[in-house]
Amino acid sequence: MNKIAPLSTVLAIVLPLVAACVDEPVDDVKGTAQALQTSAPVELVTNGGFESSAMGWTNNGFFNFESDASAHGGSGLMLAANSNRSDRLSQDITIPNAESVSLTFWLKQRRGSAAIAQDSLRVRVLSKDGALLEELERYDDPGPSSVPGLPAYQQQGPFNLNAYIGKTIRLEFSYSSVGYTSVSFLLDDVSVMATPVPAGELLVNGGFEGSYAPWTTSALYWSASEGSAHIGTGVVSPVYSGATVSQEVDLANDRAASLSFWLDSYIWGGGTRSYNLRVGVTDEHGSYEEIVRYSAAKPVPNSYQLQGPFDLSEYRGQRIRISFSYSDSYDNVVTVRLDDVSVIQHWDQYVGPTGCADSVTVQENFGGPSDMVGCAGSATWYQRDYQCADGFSACTSQQWMNNRGGKTPQHNYWTADFLRYGGTSSACWASDVAGSGCNEPMRVCKPGGNDDWNGDGTTDNRCNWNNCGWSDASSNEYFGGCYNNSTAGTLCCRD
Repeated sequence: MNKIAPLSTVLAIVLPLVAACVDEPVDDVKGTAQALQTSAPVELVTNGGFESSAMGWTNNGFFNFESDASAHGGSGLMLAANSNRSDRLSQDITIPNAESVSLTFWLKQRRGSAAIAQDSLRVRVLSKDGALLEELERYDDPGPSSVPGLPAYQQQGPFNLNAYIGKTIRLEFSYSSVGYTSVSFLLDDVSVMATPVPAGELLVNGGFEGSYAPWTTSALYWSASEGSAHIGTGVVSPVYSGATVSQEVDLANDRAASLSFWLDSYIWGGGTRSYNLRVGVTDEHGSYEEIVRYSAAKPVPNSYQLQGPFDLSEYRGQRIRISFSYSDSYDNVVTVRLDDVSVIQHWDQYVGPTGCADSVTVQENFGGPSDMVGCAGSATWYQRDYQCADGFSACTSQQWMNNRGGKTPQHNYWTADFLRYGGTSSACWASDVAGSGCNEPMRVCKPGGNDDWNGDGTTDNRCNWNNCGWSDASSNEYFGGCYNNSTAGTLCCRD
């Protein structure tokens, strides 16, 4: 059996959200433009083959690292063979959004000389705080009169871990013996594989086959079926200045997204190339952003060429409108053809700043000029800066509004400001200068306000008010709180 590629190699070509027992902050199913994409299964375990060392694993006992020919694959393995011991070998793993996740490993039993069978190996799933969530399997010594259960390496599993998708778990191998050991357990090639959610097309009829529907078009767009399409028979082309075509799509919070399309042009005799084809996005707040513009300075290609992909990750969780708008100076002699428009969502990994303290294991990335990150946790407002890494400190409320880029927070976070409140629970607002005081500051709150940030099934932080605006209730800036809501994570910005 070939060994699993090192984690550094995996990260270079695929996109798991991996957290080993080194407590590095991980992205909480978030991302920005630095998204990667894969359709192949992803390895989430660090050094599952125990090659050269037990690096990546926490050994709370006397599991012994061995490097010899008795390994299943390669030369490394872990051996549990101590008398009167309770030993634990574990690794923390963050399970990303995936279609399926499963555990396998290779195990062998080697007989000892003890007359009584009192050895066992348990395979367990714990929370990252050490609470038992599930015992997947238990292996016992079959006894001196029985044939040993695993005299040669056999693959164990797969064990289904789908229940833990989106959470950080601790995978633990727990060995115990009473008296002299009767069986040694040889463990090798531990693997947790995540099968990515298939990429999904969000646009309907991006090839304009049969009709425009469900695209919204001006009367100045026409559909052709005369062999001028990229694929199939449908295509759209502007006839006069002011022509538009657009479609709304809903982007999920936990997926990256990208736009691509095919363009072609035909130049009629004479005239000048004076035109603009603007491709843009209108977000849920009505703000328009131009993604790319084609003109005489950046002409449309004269044969079909793929354009993009253009990253749309900043619009996660929003309903957006993709639009193509054409204008010219009435001496246009260019026929522009648009076909096979596509918006694909895919699983991704954020590659960005680590703005949270080492003790923080869930990091939500917002980006922006301040490299803003959300450091999930349960700290008081006076402890807020302790959740930020060196070089970062709690963001002001204004930095939150300037850097969030339309994103919806997935957890509750303190800002640097001791915020006041105003309005009612259904029409509320926060301010650093106006409103009424509370026994705890207002803060940024996820929709609904109940935050199980560590995924253990309990609510760690609360906001009794949420979806509040800033200074008035006219818009939702996701402020909330505050009565007896004493803990939250921290929004951290680069100093």
